[in-house]
Amino acid sequence: MAEQVGALIRRHRAEIVHDWVASLKSLEGTSFVARSLEELVAVCGDCCDAFLQVLEEGSFGQVHRFIQDIAPVLAGQGFRAAEAQRAFLHFKETIWPLLSEAYQGDFIEFMNAVRQIDSCLNVTIYEFSEVYSALSARTDAYVRELEEVNRKLELLAVRDSLTGLYNHRYFQDRLREEIGRAQRYQRSLSLLMADLDDFKRVNDEHSHQRGDDVIRQVAALVQRNIREVDVPARYGGEEFAVVFPETSIAGAAIAAERVRRAVAEFDFEIGEPVTISIGLACYPKHATTAVHLIELGDRALYLAKRGGKNRVVVWAEQPQAS
Repeated sequence: MAEQVGALIRRHRAEIVHDWVASLKSLEGTSFVARSLEELVAVCGDCCDAFLQVLEEGSFGQVHRFIQDIAPVLAGQGFRAAEAQRAFLHFKETIWPLLSEAYQGDFIEFMNAVRQIDSCLNVTIYEFSEVYSALSARTDAYVRELEEVNRKLELLAVRDSLTGLYNHRYFQDRLREEIGRAQRYQRSLSLLMADLDDFKRVNDEHSHQRGDDVIRQVAALVQRNIREVDVPARYGGEEFAVVFPETSIAGAAIAAERVRRAVAEFDFEIGEPVTISIGLACYPKHATTAVHLIELGDRALYLAKRGGKNRVVVWAEQPQAS
């Protein structure tokens, strides 16, 4: 019986696909309406062929394989599970008149064919949601994995690979952004510029690899001694910068001294202390643009270096020993 029904459907395949597509296009509120005729003809033709293959193998019991074959086709075309189920119902309604005409005068054979196809498609509709759900679950997993990869790529784009602090480009963008915010809301903003003292000696005497370890450790100390809202960055080499949003120069000086002391007291296990010099400048007290603020922070850092190193200097103030 299955082979006979399959042969009948194959002879009238074009007519079935045409009528099936027409019925789907009439379903208001579904994605079928917006899809082109060519697209629906292709999808419905693929579904019909998959169903035919099951029938021509002589078994209505291969429903699961039919579902597994066709579910990815529908899912790949962006059909929702509920729409796919409605599509199968309309496929059943489409082939009934054909069976009625083919089995005229043989009511028993007609009913046998209808029952077998009805049973097959009912099981298909019932089982389809499970297969589709599994496909959706895998798709969701792929989407989550892709989102995680994108998140990591975004982090790589703004983070320094050695220290995990923000990189130079992100620092520049964020400083301009924070100055714009401070200007709009008439708030203060402070900038810290820092440089490790005599760091070339660390590289020369203890290796560049050990120097990288020291830079990583200093970055962690900087991060640990500022607020979460502050923006720490590796400015370049052994230089660091921190943006302190909504912070006066006095508040920034307290944080800078905390960082300086933490570095000076830390045991880097190289047999000698490591120190850091820090310069500070403030918006709008000292400068009103990002470029000028960085310039003044660098000048204050230079004064800290010239004044004996291992100290914090605020721009326009005389350097004092720490």
